[in-house]
Amino acid sequence: MVFVFNSTIFTRTMNQKKPSIIQFDSIGGDIEGYISVAEFARSMPFPVKRVYWVHSTPDNQERGNHANLENKTIVVCLNGSVEVQLDDLKNNVFHYKLENPKEGLLIPSNHWKKFVFSENAVLLCLCSEKYLEADYIRDFKIFTRMKYDKKASIV
Repeated sequence: MVFVFNSTIFTRTMNQKKPSIIQFDSIGGDIEGYISVAEFARSMPFPVKRVYWVHSTPDNQERGNHANLENKTIVVCLNGSVEVQLDDLKNNVFHYKLENPKEGLLIPSNHWKKFVFSENAVLLCLCSEKYLEADYIRDFKIFTRMKYDKKASIV
């Protein structure tokens, strides 16, 4: 499912439960190159409170291996490629290959993330929350047990 964010879709995606690819506006052409744009107040599905990027990665480096209880993230591969595997609490597994800086992947909360980087890939991460260690689940067994917890927010 591809989303181009506007005011209608913005409201609907705030409580998004499934990952989705989003397209960023691009300016330019093949001769001079492109500029991709994400205007935070207008085109993002949530206010961005934290930005970080992963870079200088060896080929086939695996990163992530965690879930967040509240934080939602948009990831954009700026260079190289990143294979993404997401697991939710309903036994769904999603696979994506990010290699186009004109698009991002919206990752809702409560999804186990695994990233595999190509050599020198650069992954930009735009987060809905500031870093808080208590928001992280770093043990996959604990994450999978959450599906049986009646208080889990997406079950």
